[in-house]
Amino acid sequence: MSEIKSTDGAERLFSRWKRLALVAIPVVAILIALAVLQPWDQAQSNIKKAYAATLDVQSFRLSCASTSEDSDGFSSQQDIEAEFASPDRYHVKITENEQAAEFIIIGDQQYIGSGSLSGAVLYSFTQGLSRSVSKEAVLSYLDKLTDIQSLSDELIDGVSCLHYLGRWDVEKQIAETKRSLMEYYDEIGIEPDEEGIDEELEILRSIEMEIELWIGRDDYLIRQMNMNGKFPDDDEGLKFVIISMTMKYYDLNQPITIEAPLDANGQLLPGWRLLDTS
Repeated sequence: MSEIKSTDGAERLFSRWKRLALVAIPVVAILIALAVLQPWDQAQSNIKKAYAATLDVQSFRLSCASTSEDSDGFSSQQDIEAEFASPDRYHVKITENEQAAEFIIIGDQQYIGSGSLSGAVLYSFTQGLSRSVSKEAVLSYLDKLTDIQSLSDELIDGVSCLHYLGRWDVEKQIAETKRSLMEYYDEIGIEPDEEGIDEELEILRSIEMEIELWIGRDDYLIRQMNMNGKFPDDDEGLKFVIISMTMKYYDLNQPITIEAPLDANGQLLPGWRLLDTS
């Protein structure tokens, strides 16, 4: 108390506080930075683990429900049930606005269970849809996830899951698409029109998409993925379609058998046809 009451004592005490402050302020700043950055680093690390786990997936079942609405107010609802067995077997059932279709892909062979479209259209359709439900599609989404936020853990089908929300990185997608196009032109020996390619890809910049992920806490396998986005619906980017999609994954790495729709004599079952993909 006598030191505090004296001028010299007060100066010494202030000097001591100042030295403590000079040490404490950087420490506090570091702690704050760690508190802010650590969840981001942890989220990035867990997304990388989910990517690695997805690479190793040998089979899964998928349930997908989506809705879309365009600028003219036209809406559509689509439900997909799909199975995948490594390396190249798919069984997909799709219902859109009460219209149903079913197909099986085994390697290069594609079987259609219903539908009256031409073979060329069906081939393009089944190829596109099988790619969209493949694990490669999931890897593409994970690879382009940015601005990741950690949300509260949740249970999905009884599995404790890490919960994240992120944004699809459009710029990364544009760069990747341009690189693929340039490689394609180089492969076929045609000089690419880079300016034209840039103009075509410019419309992608109007895409806005959020991705919500639920990743198994113990195995880092994706149990659910929600996507909500706005996509250009014309060449000028003046019209848009709003899409909301929920994809649930289950029976991951469980035995799944996908066979061609043939009877005991090797003949196609009634209602099925084999597409000519030559």
